[in-house]
Amino acid sequence: MVAEDRVTEHDELQHSQLIEVHLPDGSTKELYPSSMDAFSVFEDLCLLANSEKPHFLNLEFLHKTFALELIESVLTNYYELFRKVRHSFSWLIGSSCRTQRSELILLLRHHLCPLLLKSLSDRPQFSLSLRCTRVVFLLLKQFSLELRTESEVFLTVIIRIIAGESTSAPGDHEAYQGSHVSRPHWLRVLAVEIMRG
Repeated sequence: MVAEDRVTEHDELQHSQLIEVHLPDGSTKELYPSSMDAFSVFEDLCLLANSEKPHFLNLEFLHKTFALELIESVLTNYYELFRKVRHSFSWLIGSSCRTQRSELILLLRHHLCPLLLKSLSDRPQFSLSLRCTRVVFLLLKQFSLELRTESEVFLTVIIRIIAGESTSAPGDHEAYQGSHVSRPHWLRVLAVEIMRG
């Protein structure tokens, strides 16, 4: 993606034009234009995957499976950008400081993880479940330290899928009342592949 390439190449060169953004946890942060582009595009991909209206991209709709493919591509190719510690120079005090790109981790925590958990808890559809499990695998592989609680929840869901248990959330129990819905074998295979990986 062009926005992520610009972030890695030009962030340190831009000492002006900071833009204040509102983060998913209610806080605000000042970002450079290239960082703002990366944040906005990735946030919109998560929103579109969740059938919500994007803030930055001029799109009305993006199929959930395609949005998840794009998210997977970003996490595969630019995962270091999410974890990268940025060195910034303060002109006022004349020293450099280290700041983590917490805004991108917040997008994973507040937008992507709930979307994936909901999708894995719904009745399985192969194309959607496949893409969800691939993204979950990347989150567990690349961000387990940054997303400790979310990783524990994902691992619990995966173990329940392998065991053949229902993965519905407590509020969704009505959908499964009266009849035990067994998970299809292909979903259990996908879950085993995550654990193996």
